[in-house]
Amino acid sequence: MKFGGETTNKRWLKSAAVAAVAAIFLTGCQPQAQDTIGGTGTDGVQTISIWRTFDSIEAFQETIDEFERDNPNIQIDYRELPFNEYELYTSEALAAGEGPDIWSIRNDWLPRHQNKLIPMPEGLLKENNDDLRPNTEILQNLFVPIVSNDVVIDGQIYGLPYYVDSLVIYRNEDIFRKKISQFRSEDRDDDADFLSEKFNTYDKLQRAVQLLTEKSGDNINLAGIAAGTSNNVDVAQDVVYAMMLQNGTEMVSPNLTNASFHLGQAGSAGQTVFLGTEALQRFTSFADPNQPHYSWNANMPSDIQAFIEGKAAMMFGYQYHELIFDQIAPTLKFSAQPLPQIRDEDTPIDYGSYWVETVTKNAANPDLTWQILDNLVRSRGSQFRSATGRPDPRLIGEIPTTIDRNEKSSPHNFQQQTAIDWYKTKRPDKVDQIFKELIQQVGTKKQSPQNAIEEAAQQVTTILQDPSR
Repeated sequence: MKFGGETTNKRWLKSAAVAAVAAIFLTGCQPQAQDTIGGTGTDGVQTISIWRTFDSIEAFQETIDEFERDNPNIQIDYRELPFNEYELYTSEALAAGEGPDIWSIRNDWLPRHQNKLIPMPEGLLKENNDDLRPNTEILQNLFVPIVSNDVVIDGQIYGLPYYVDSLVIYRNEDIFRKKISQFRSEDRDDDADFLSEKFNTYDKLQRAVQLLTEKSGDNINLAGIAAGTSNNVDVAQDVVYAMMLQNGTEMVSPNLTNASFHLGQAGSAGQTVFLGTEALQRFTSFADPNQPHYSWNANMPSDIQAFIEGKAAMMFGYQYHELIFDQIAPTLKFSAQPLPQIRDEDTPIDYGSYWVETVTKNAANPDLTWQILDNLVRSRGSQFRSATGRPDPRLIGEIPTTIDRNEKSSPHNFQQQTAIDWYKTKRPDKVDQIFKELIQQVGTKKQSPQNAIEEAAQQVTTILQDPSR
């Protein structure tokens, strides 16, 4: 097989080397993450292959060099593969016995690929030999809650993260500065003061969008925010997921057999409310010409392009978008603000998306490979985060309230603590596409929100009941 011009027609692991390294490892290992994994000898060098996407070798070079100096019996073969067809390519390689030992996969891919992975050996995370806690309990004390929710399947741990990313809103600071200056010159100090602050609720976000958007007739010259459609909004489906979860939408039935995000439930006054539909309409309202905060439509350029070119004041995104900004537009002045909530008094709910490092069934010595993975993530992960700015996945103490979040620094420093996600079936790619089509149908007024969301729910239910569909 070929991918990106490279061949993979060789096996990475040699049984004799595995035996030699395992012997050294078993006589010198400790029950917690250690700097040294494979001893200090030079015989029987073991090669461990790691396949990832997005992050180049440069981001890991320092970590790999230090690891190999500490562990001369182990050599890391790091491969960065293009994202396009990454999942399919690696799956086929694993099926042919040519895949990686350590495989980086997106958090919502785990249910789909569980049968290709080997769970963590019990006792790996314990602090010392007297620590009797199971891995799953220790994991909850090491990482933010979303991690346990995602990587623990049937009571076993299937991966560890270097980071946990979450949705934020990016602001083009040049646009904000110009608007604030304009309002000051027009004696609109209240509006200028308002734009100087962060918008911790969707009501405030809508007001800000209304103040920022510039139109000429039906033409939008400057969008307050890129939102409301999915053909030109990079993470539109994730924003809708977040909005649904924030207002308490049950996404799937407890037994994971039926979609439920379209269903109504009794409201506080006894009326039936459709929380999923309300969230969908909240997002698509930014593309509704009848709304005062209308600022975007399906004919606009991509949100990233519009944001970089100064045609959109705000956009939804993840920390990885900052890497895109820095690469494409190094002079762009931007800042990140927390994801808005429904009300000021709410406990914050954020939406997380990240990648998990796993051990595949291709690993000839799974226990040793898990020790290496644990060492790289827990003992050396800070080096990777320093090189990339990725958000720390570890528990970091007090969680700021919705109001207090405005006074904090980058939301990437705290939002991971309140990030959640949902079970998107064993075909998350198909579910994402279903939601993109749902958003586009409603955002362009081709279908009523409730009819569209009921059709989408039926499609998701079909996948839940038969993932091969």
